[in-house]
Amino acid sequence: MNKILLIDDDEFFRSNLRDALIGKGYGVIESNGGNAGLKQAQIGMPNIVITDVVMAEGIGTIMTLRQMASELPIIVMSGNEEYLRSVGFLSAMHMLPKPFHVVELMRLLDQVVAEASE
Repeated sequence: MNKILLIDDDEFFRSNLRDALIGKGYGVIESNGGNAGLKQAQIGMPNIVITDVVMAEGIGTIMTLRQMASELPIIVMSGNEEYLRSVGFLSAMHMLPKPFHVVELMRLLDQVVAEASE
């Protein structure tokens, strides 16, 4: 089972994503912010990270995760597409503009899992 670290400061959005991911068989660890997410990653590195970037510690979280595990698949989400494009230098594996349909996320996760197993 793939363990996903889900980081988003919007509790309602995060809980909906969590439920969808669990429904598809993923193990999910939730965090309401970047610093808490990094602590979770230190306890047990996930297989995939899905994180919002427009929140306190957003960019710093991604940069630190990259230092901790350079090959860790990271999906970055944001409601601000321009900002999302501007963070491409962070080497996030994939970017997902909000709002999105859960089907889009599941397709992207299937792709990320397939790439990781190559």
